[in-house]
Amino acid sequence: MKQTEEFNEILNITSRLLKVNKRELISKDRSMHLAIPRAVAAVVGMKDAMIKKDIVAKSINRHRTATYHYLKKHNDFFKWHAPYRNGYIKVLKEYKKIDENKKQFIDKHEFDIFIQKLKINNSIRPDIIIDLSSNDYKHTFLSDCFSFTEHMKKINKNLEGYKYNLTYKTYEG
Repeated sequence: MKQTEEFNEILNITSRLLKVNKRELISKDRSMHLAIPRAVAAVVGMKDAMIKKDIVAKSINRHRTATYHYLKKHNDFFKWHAPYRNGYIKVLKEYKKIDENKKQFIDKHEFDIFIQKLKINNSIRPDIIIDLSSNDYKHTFLSDCFSFTEHMKKINKNLEGYKYNLTYKTYEG
């Protein structure tokens, strides 16, 4: 599942549990009844789902620096602000239920066998590095610009329903 889709699920959970319209949640409105759910969704997304700050900021229609503020203030809000604490616990519990429904690899051996079954050969002259991580297990694929799209489609298709994170960067050197 892509990070944007996963954060969209977190926004849906937040709007449903905290009884806020999702359209208002991602609006520019700064009123308190929206600020708390927005902060809760952002922190669950970044801290617990490991979603990039840029994706969270774009999804909630805020500047990236606001996400740093949410993370910095999380401990204080959780300790002293009951509506924030209660909302965070509700959303996190519901998110973890969804998280538990996703398939996960039990050990490194199972992960390695799965990678072998993908039958993706590393390119001789790689241009792009594809990093796949699931739980604590990581694998790097070396791809070229001609087979990159095919590799990404194959990886995403085979990992459908699994909890994973897929990133790529250009290979320099």
